[in-house]
Amino acid sequence: MEICDYLKQIGLPNKKIESRGEISSLFLQHQIHTLWDAISTIRQLPYERTTDRSNFLQVLKERRGTCSGKHALIAKLGQELGVPLKLYIGIFLLTPQNRPKIASLLEKYRLEAIPEAHTYLKYQDNVLDITFPESTEFTFEVKLEEELEITPEQVGPFKVQKHQEFIREWAGEDSFKTIWEAREEWIQSLT
Repeated sequence: MEICDYLKQIGLPNKKIESRGEISSLFLQHQIHTLWDAISTIRQLPYERTTDRSNFLQVLKERRGTCSGKHALIAKLGQELGVPLKLYIGIFLLTPQNRPKIASLLEKYRLEAIPEAHTYLKYQDNVLDITFPESTEFTFEVKLEEELEITPEQVGPFKVQKHQEFIREWAGEDSFKTIWEAREEWIQSLT
């Protein structure tokens, strides 16, 4: 399925971008004129951390981003355009069952799973995930351990803090460092 087909299916309005603030102006400077074009453009950017994960404007400026920056940028654009795109953190367990490529990493660190915090959007009750450019799935369907609605400004330290708190509660302080190290290695392998 193409991204525009999915956006049409969920009924997301393809609003024209007008200069209503910093984000809409930035998209217009990049010759991006509709919400759907903005979503498509951001989705096509490579999965890679920006120089400042707290500043989601870097996604468009650096032409790369992770789930946090990509979705925060589109959520903020939605706010400026009056489209109610909500931003969420969903914490789930990375396991060989839902991410087969993680099996060797889990074995290396002697772990059964790694809690991961993923950021995505919702329009009404429909999930919109534009993290990976090669993906043809735009939903996020895994068993969530926790879900929290956040603001775009919370994708930096707040998200990391919530993620780390969850790991500490889930595994205990003694295992935290190992799990976080394994998680960082997993993220690096995705770029």
